[in-house]
Amino acid sequence: MVRKLVEAINQRTLRKFGEQQGLDQLTLELAEVKEIADVLFTRLDSRIEAVKTVEASLDAKIRMLQALVGRAETLETKHPERDRLSEISALGREGLGAEEIADRLELPIGEVELVLNLKGGKS
Repeated sequence: MVRKLVEAINQRTLRKFGEQQGLDQLTLELAEVKEIADVLFTRLDSRIEAVKTVEASLDAKIRMLQALVGRAETLETKHPERDRLSEISALGREGLGAEEIADRLELPIGEVELVLNLKGGKS
């Protein structure tokens, strides 16, 4: 009977000692995981800040481009003739004939010929 009692005490002691070792190991591993998580979160925060900086820069550039597009549209509506004359001249310099340019731009051939003759382009 004493033998059984000593054996039971030994098993309980081993289990307790094993459990304590397991808890100690788990505590160490949790501390390691926390350190790794802290490093990862620091890196993540740094990258988030970098993305925010890039986003702000892109937003500023988008606003600038929108303003430029607005100005270009304003100029285009103010001087559509200039654009059409420039386009006729450019196509003439590329070697297109008056009829091809008139078809492409959907303009009267007489207008195209006049512009080409004034600009010294091909007619």
